[in-house]
Amino acid sequence: MDTLGKAFEELAKLENGEFTQENNRFRAHDGELIFSSTYALSFQYREVEFAVRNEVGHQDIGNISCKLALQAERMEFEIESTSGLTLLFNRRAEALKIQNKYPPFCNFVELNRAYVYLRDYAKESRFSPTIVGKNSNGSFNIDCEYSLYFKQKDLVLVKLIDFLKSLIDFLKDHRPLY
Repeated sequence: MDTLGKAFEELAKLENGEFTQENNRFRAHDGELIFSSTYALSFQYREVEFAVRNEVGHQDIGNISCKLALQAERMEFEIESTSGLTLLFNRRAEALKIQNKYPPFCNFVELNRAYVYLRDYAKESRFSPTIVGKNSNGSFNIDCEYSLYFKQKDLVLVKLIDFLKSLIDFLKDHRPLY
């Protein structure tokens, strides 16, 4: 098993979750044979269901989703990557930008160790996540999507999950007063 598969397997054990791996091969419209592996992990953290899925070989994309109880509108957020050109020409630009209207949330994110690791790694690699948290259909959904065109996929996966778990802790433990 490759390093990403091992990381998924170890996370399943650590989180008492369920891990599956599916290997496929199919022909593209030009006749080329394409191999694809899909790694999936599901587990619960503080009564929140995590669904993690990485597909390597065809789309090379990963996503993580969580669903919580409704939150105050000011807790909605978006974290997105800064364009590569901006980073190239502006060395002071942050690799990840937070959009949120609640200052304590922004401060929490900017000081979070897993977030700092992800931000720094995004600046030096092709890691470019988009993480959105918003109320929709009666729940607060956190969706993280990222390309897998970077090295250290296993370490980034662990840091992403750590970061999302800390967001859940913040959202569950910190109710805004205004």
